[in-house]
Amino acid sequence: MLTIKNKKIAKEWKDHSKDWITCTRCPLHCHSKNVVLCRGSLPCQVLFIGEAPGRDEDSCGEPFVGISGELLNTAIEAVISTQTEFTYAITNTVGCIPLDVTENDSGRLITSKLRQPRPNEMDICKPRLVDIIRIASPQKIVCLGEVALKNLRSMIEGTIYWDVTRLRHPSYVLRNGGVRSQEYYTFIEGLENVVKGLQT
Repeated sequence: MLTIKNKKIAKEWKDHSKDWITCTRCPLHCHSKNVVLCRGSLPCQVLFIGEAPGRDEDSCGEPFVGISGELLNTAIEAVISTQTEFTYAITNTVGCIPLDVTENDSGRLITSKLRQPRPNEMDICKPRLVDIIRIASPQKIVCLGEVALKNLRSMIEGTIYWDVTRLRHPSYVLRNGGVRSQEYYTFIEGLENVVKGLQT
C-alpha cells in the first residue's frame, strides 16, 4: 500500500504510474504479471531499494510482500519500537520480475526460474528508479544487497549526492538463520544507525 501526503506528490505519482505501469521498454515485461513500483509513504525519510520483484511481488504488484518483506517489516517495526518513528518507502532496482524461461516451439511457457536483473535491464529501468527517488525525496537510501548498491552507484557517480547505506538483503538474512540469527541483529543495528542520523 502507498500513502501519499500531499496533492503535489499525488500528482507526480499519478504521472509516474501512468508512464511506467504498462512499461514494455525491456523484455522483462513479457513474462511479468505486474510492474512493481513502490509501497510505503511518499515523501519519506528513508527509501529502501531492493534488487527485483519475486513471484509474490509480481502477483500482487507491490514490493517486498513475501517472506523477505515480512522480515523487513519486522525489522522496521523493531527499530521504530526502540527508537523513534520514521517514514519510509520501498522499491526495487527493476520493476518487473527477472526470469529465465523455457518455451516450446509454439512459444508456450514450460519452465521459469528467478535470476538477477541484467545490466541492460537495470539501465533501461533507471529513469523509473531516479523518478521514484526524486518523488520520495529521502534523507537516506538503504540498498538491500549488493546488486542494488552497484546499480545505484552507477547512477550517481560524479553527478548526484545521496546518503546511501548498504544492508544485507532480507533473503540473505533468512538463508542464514532468520530473525533469531546474528545476521538479523546486524541488520537491525545497521538500520538503527540509519535512523539515528535522520533529521526530524
